[in-house]
Amino acid sequence: YYTPELLSGAWAQYTGGWRELDRRVDGDALIINFELSFSDQTYLGRQISSLDGEWLKVLRIVTPNNNPDLLDRLSDRLRAEFTLWRSSLAAPLDWKTIADSGYLIRYPTDWTQVSGGVGRPYTVSGLVDGVRYRLTTRAESSAPLQVEEQVRTWLQNALPRAQAQTIQPFSSGDAAGWQASYQDVDADGNRRNGLVLLLNGPDEALLVAILQSEQGGADVLADELPETLKRIRDTFIAAGAAGGTTP
Repeated sequence: YYTPELLSGAWAQYTGGWRELDRRVDGDALIINFELSFSDQTYLGRQISSLDGEWLKVLRIVTPNNNPDLLDRLSDRLRAEFTLWRSSLAAPLDWKTIADSGYLIRYPTDWTQVSGGVGRPYTVSGLVDGVRYRLTTRAESSAPLQVEEQVRTWLQNALPRAQAQTIQPFSSGDAAGWQASYQDVDADGNRRNGLVLLLNGPDEALLVAILQSEQGGADVLADELPETLKRIRDTFIAAGAAGGTTP
């Protein structure tokens, strides 16, 4: 599978050229080592490939050529933590990802980040069927939300102007929680509708994702949830402690 033609595409940005040094099988992985050149600098590259069911997982690492020990250390660390989150595959592969504070969620490529950073709430925004939505995500300290009344109390505290509409159990992977639709008004009295996703994470962490429209409408859970919102919702999972947004 890994022909010179395919590998040339993988290392095309290294305009000084590349050459394969060796390849070997290590357990369930195929490891190929490379020498790469760019702007008169030489680097070491490593590609680690393995199968996970019907998916091919590919990890590529590049380090300066004078630090082969760094390449080995990174390979060991990243290979051990390279995880295929199957729930995230509910969305197209080119969607963007937020992975931070123990959760992962994905959103369309044409949405833009408004605010946020590692360890802080993220907000991204985009259009769904001509209506603009804002997705806000965060993790907060909380005892598990076990019953519907606790969800209503959380919603009242988090969004004081909101009125809960439909509240339903929601689970993703090994995490259980709730989804709740609500109606809200902004400071000018304009109606807005939204959907809150709440997952009880480990160590008394509550994982939160809020999808809020910028105009009023029907109860998003009583009616058919738009396909884009459904895909965003279905990618929301408890997923370790990775941090940051990725393309």
